[in-house]
Formats: sequence, structure tokens, C-alpha cells
Amino acid sequence: MPKIFTLTCNLLAQHTLDFKEVRFGEVNRTQASEFCVGGKGVNVAAALLKFGLDATAVIFSGGRTGERCGDFLSEKGIKFLPVKTAFETRSGFVCRDENSETSFFTKDALLTDADFGIAMSEISKYAESGDILALCGSVPNWTNAKFSALKALVEKAKMRFVCDTYGEPLKDLFFEKSEILKVNADEIRAFSASSFCELNAKTKAAFFGVTNGAETAYAGIGAKTEAFIPRKIRGRVFATGCGDLVLACLIKALAEKGECGFSDFRSAMDFASECASQKGIFGF
Repeated sequence: MPKIFTLTCNLLAQHTLDFKEVRFGEVNRTQASEFCVGGKGVNVAAALLKFGLDATAVIFSGGRTGERCGDFLSEKGIKFLPVKTAFETRSGFVCRDENSETSFFTKDALLTDADFGIAMSEISKYAESGDILALCGSVPNWTNAKFSALKALVEKAKMRFVCDTYGEPLKDLFFEKSEILKVNADEIRAFSASSFCELNAKTKAAFFGVTNGAETAYAGIGAKTEAFIPRKIRGRVFATGCGDLVLACLIKALAEKGECGFSDFRSAMDFASECASQKGIFGF
């Protein structure tokens, strides 16, 4: 079974605050609060570990906030490979009441080319042919140097590449070879195309999936495409992290079978929909 490395370039120290009702412009007192570590790569690694797979979250952490994130991951038994940075890890606040969920984030930490290069070097010490590298989430300060370092690692170590990012990194990586390219509808709007079929024809991903919350999702394998309608969720929906669960399920299929099929995408979406009715879908 391959080793899996998830790359979180924008780690998050997340504080979740639960209220009976959030009233903006007034003093609000919580009914409960909790701390956890967020970031797509951390979420995906946590899910993969629960699936029984060998997953390591590669993180960039800085300052006391970064140290607290590392302590949390250790306490939860989540394998991680830290790269220390000179910039404080960002914080986030999720405010939930009975009707809605709103998130607030501090400014992204600056990610230097040097720190990114260190991460690629660290992964190369453990990676073997056939292992999986998943780039998950945003990459602050994306540059050609980061793009080149990422490509060099994948090619030299003969890793299988998985991508779930947006913005400038996606503009480059959309056209690169990958085993899985999973994005959401908002992230893909930067590409001008009249249909999913047109987008699918442009990418070099072996499996291409686009989710859209509760709306129709699409998947492409080669020239074939299919549309998927997510299951309806009754009651309150906890949407945060559902896309990460979909990606984790797809990576699981890739690790176990060597490829992803349309049935794997359907199963991943059904699993994410089921978990969307639960708090703490990653178990922490």
C-alpha cells in the first residue's frame, strides 16, 4: 500500500464557537467552544488515517500558534511532518448557531520559496515510487519556483500527484498530469468554458471532479463524463470539510485500486453527504 503525503500550505488554528443565535452588532456569548487544527491537507490526512491508510500531513507552522497546532495533532494521533516558518500560523473563527455557520480568518501566512523547497526535500527523504502526494488547499505566494520544485519532486520520486487547489496554483496545475484533480464550482470559474465537457477535454488529469455543494456535481475520466446529484440532507447541515472528505475517499480508491472510477465519486459524495449532518466530521 502506498504512503500518502498531504500538503497543507496554509495551516489554520481554528476556534469554533457555538451560539443559540448570532446577533451581529451585539454582544454574543457562546454555549460551547472548541479548538482544532484546520487546512484541507490536515482534514484529508485525518480522514485517510481513519480509513486505515498510511497518511502524513506535511504542514508549514510558525510561532506559538504553529506550536499549538503541532501539539494538537500529536494529541490526536495525526501523523505530521512540520516545516518551521518565520511567519505566524493563521487563525480562524467559525461561528455557528441553529440556523447558519460563518467563518472568519486572519491574513494568510507568507510562504517563501525557501520554506516550500525545504518541504519538498523533506518529503523526498521518505517518498518511494508509487507513493501519493496531494496538494490540498491554497498556496500563499505561489511562484514559478514553487511550481518547479513541486514538479521536480513528483517526477524524481515517481509519485502519483493529486490536486485540490485554486487561484494561481490551479491555473498552472490544471494543465499538468495528475491522478486526481478535484475542485469545486467556484474554484473552476477562472477557466472560461461553456460546459464541463469542454473543461474535461483540457485537463490532463486521469480523474477530474467538480463538486458544487448541494447542486449537481460532475466527473470526467478520459473523454467520458457523468453528472451526479448529491443526496438530500435532512436537518442542519455542517458543510465545512465535506469537500475534503470527498477528496479523501477518492485518494483511498487510488491507493487501494490504483485508479478512481465514477462509482468511487458517487460513493465519496454519498459519504460526505452523510457526514454533513454531523458535527466534528473528522473526529476532532
